[in-house]
Amino acid sequence: MDRMKDYQDFSAADFLQDREFLAWVKGTDPSLERFWMDWLERNPHKVEEVDEARRMILAVLSEPERFPSDYQKSMMWNRVQRGVMQDEKPSIWQNNFFRIAALLLLTGGLSYAAYYYTLDVALAETETAVASEEYSERINNSPHPLKMILSDGSSIVLQPNSSLRYPQSFAEDGREVYLQGEALFDITKDARRPFMVYANELVTKVLGTSFSVRAYKDEPNVIVEVRSGQVSVFSKQTHDIESQADDPRREGLVLSPNQQAVYSREDARLVKSLFENPSLLIEEEEQQSFEFVDARVKDVFAALESAYGVDILYDEEIMDNCYLNASLTDESLQVKLGLICRAVNASYEIMDTHIIVYGKGCND
Repeated sequence: MDRMKDYQDFSAADFLQDREFLAWVKGTDPSLERFWMDWLERNPHKVEEVDEARRMILAVLSEPERFPSDYQKSMMWNRVQRGVMQDEKPSIWQNNFFRIAALLLLTGGLSYAAYYYTLDVALAETETAVASEEYSERINNSPHPLKMILSDGSSIVLQPNSSLRYPQSFAEDGREVYLQGEALFDITKDARRPFMVYANELVTKVLGTSFSVRAYKDEPNVIVEVRSGQVSVFSKQTHDIESQADDPRREGLVLSPNQQAVYSREDARLVKSLFENPSLLIEEEEQQSFEFVDARVKDVFAALESAYGVDILYDEEIMDNCYLNASLTDESLQVKLGLICRAVNASYEIMDTHIIVYGKGCND
């Protein structure tokens, strides 16, 4: 695997011929994900070429049944030649289309991509005409998640039956996209330009973090879940976005990792809560074994708070004499809590983002 290759001068056509690039886009080699994410972060000026090549490849992969016959390939090559020889000046995408289509016809692995675009070029031109000058739209009609890179290097995984409207290049004072459906966002940090996701009734604002938004039109709730960092979530119906101050605490709910905001469309109510199954937030090498021998309960709760980023509330005085002997390494947070409470004769409940433990203590 040659990762010392110099991609600085690669065009979209060059990326299409690179085996490691193809493997990354197709998802056949997970080890390439970090390499390409790091490379794009160091080379933001190449995002446009990379995204163009990705779109061509993913379009092909999503429509494998459209494999052309030799006759269709011949017709396509004639179309490419006519396009190149025309004296008119088409758009950048059209120029690239003819150039890349010719390349794909002459290389074996993705030759049917040219035919795919022959059939759909009219549709593509219609979509371009409908879109505004500043925004493009990406629609995932395939049954598989679709990964895309925006001009600032932010990574988005668009789920099936979802679409995203986004600018070809972001403004100097902000970054805004519009989501229908569901997507996972991994946002490049930029303190000068907050990232705003408009998803039906909710707006999510971030500076740089990982989170997901689920906002399908036919579902009763809109859900925002935070994987890392912090985001603020607010309802478009009850907030004047342009009048919001920069302080995120004034912009609705502030979410941290393992927290979610659920907007109920029925009663227009926005509620914050924990994930159903919170994940560990600390690095693997920092993770504790959760093997407890004569451990004070307050130390056990402190370890859980640190590992999962949660708040556990309990009466420290009443439970001061409670100790625990248990192995809780492989269990989920809720199973861990259940076993702990059973051992010290207590119970717990989750109220919004807090875990409240009730007990009478461990005095004999």
